[in-house]
Amino acid sequence: MAKISAARKRARLIPELGRIKGGAMDGWLFRLLHLHAGRGELLVYARVTPPAWPFPKDCYLDHRHFNQLRAVPGDRARRFEQTELIRRAFAVERLEPPRFALDDKATLRAVVKRCCTSVGARHAAVHP
Repeated sequence: MAKISAARKRARLIPELGRIKGGAMDGWLFRLLHLHAGRGELLVYARVTPPAWPFPKDCYLDHRHFNQLRAVPGDRARRFEQTELIRRAFAVERLEPPRFALDDKATLRAVVKRCCTSVGARHAAVHP
């Protein structure tokens, strides 16, 4: 009988606050406010602060803005389960989440990118 590794058993966790790694906002600080779901889209709504700047701003992040949302070591940031947040975001809008969005192996960026890409492809097909 094959053993399942601990990494595959664990759910993906998203920190409530930390630093953005990669993407257009590399190095910015963030505080996760909520996930926004729409018909075929998923965006991260966060309060972000540029490096060495005291004034935060609230904005929607798509897959171009971040590669990873990382917790800063020592900050004791709460962590939320990714699939539960996605499920709640779609439930608020009374929509059924796509199957790939609830995959435990997919990163948040991959889910956001696939949601936005599928919407763009469908929109381009309907409106040439």
